[in-house]
Amino acid sequence: MINKRSAAFISKSRKYLLPILKSLFGCQVVGMDKLQPQQQYLLVGNHGVGVIIEGFMLLDAWEARFKGHPICNVLAHRFFFSFPLISMMMNKVGCIPASYEASQKAFLEGHSVLVFPGGNYEAMRTYSEREICDFDQKKGWIKVALKNQVPIVPLSIAGSHFVNPNFVRSRVMSYVMILPILFKVKWFPISLSQVVYASLVAFVTSFFLPIWAVILLTYFTFGLGYLVPIWPAHVHAQIHEPIDLMSLNTENKSVDELILDSVFLQTCYDLVLATIQINMDRMNNVIR
Repeated sequence: MINKRSAAFISKSRKYLLPILKSLFGCQVVGMDKLQPQQQYLLVGNHGVGVIIEGFMLLDAWEARFKGHPICNVLAHRFFFSFPLISMMMNKVGCIPASYEASQKAFLEGHSVLVFPGGNYEAMRTYSEREICDFDQKKGWIKVALKNQVPIVPLSIAGSHFVNPNFVRSRVMSYVMILPILFKVKWFPISLSQVVYASLVAFVTSFFLPIWAVILLTYFTFGLGYLVPIWPAHVHAQIHEPIDLMSLNTENKSVDELILDSVFLQTCYDLVLATIQINMDRMNNVIR
């Protein structure tokens, strides 16, 4: 059984954490009424460095709509499951390590699945690219939807990149920080929160700690700082009408044939990406 979620933990998170997030970041989700309890879905969304805010606001919206039945598992980078405390919390809210096998198990158990195909490549894009949806041409999610015969639900998120502006997205930084590359995190940022929090830690600890301890604490603060918001921006999400990919199958090919058809996969990719981008643009105009 893939599900390790805790209804009690989710209830407490919604009761105590969500009010804080909503007061700081708005956390508005619209369009949940487009989803029906008897249908499984693959929700496909863009995201930014405010992924923790995104995750909890979407969890709250899903629970408000479905009361825990059905369940939606969120595919998350395996990096986060390398740390016991973080792993425990992510399991309790329904996150599972991102893989074809995990998504397949989730669908077999009757769950829906939420995936952010752009991964840390998209999440760590620079501030100048904050309004652009970019999945880096990754199409594995399309194959998952086809294989499990579930509709895709485009999910547009706007505003989460404002909570911690990124200056740089770099593969070199993954090697500089060491831990990311060890856990196969290919891209790493330099963000406003990293600079501010690391500088504060270095300044404060320099008064009472030896230099080696100051450097070590500053290093780890910089490494984890991008996960901590620094600016109270409004974060909005829009659920789009589900898309049945088989309706695009004009040549009546089998599922196995479609999975191997690069032209069909690109058509699906372009349609979903364009749908997400249109709603992103609309919400960004409102946020401004």
